[in-house]
Amino acid sequence: MKIYRVCTLSKVDEKIEASIGNLPGWRNSFTGFWTTSFQEAKSLLDARNEAAVAATNGLSWSVIVETDIENVVIDDDHEKYKVSHDSKYDSHELFVLKIHDESKIKSVEGR
Repeated sequence: MKIYRVCTLSKVDEKIEASIGNLPGWRNSFTGFWTTSFQEAKSLLDARNEAAVAATNGLSWSVIVETDIENVVIDDDHEKYKVSHDSKYDSHELFVLKIHDESKIKSVEGR
């Protein structure tokens, strides 16, 4: 099964996005919340792009990445990692603690 994450791919891109302000789903690491739904990842990326355009007239630096679920270690109690945020993209989420092989993570959409 494929899983997906919306993130930036470098600390530099993360800092650029941080300067924009409140974009949904923000971070550049490969650990954290992922989704089993490509459509939810796409909706999140679209929302990030819309927020970035509204703030800067440019797109987000984020991309959608994918990997196989066998390539990660998941924490079954992902609710404990939630902080106050809009959960509209979270119906198929899981929390990734560790990536076994980062070379198996591929960018599938975005910049």
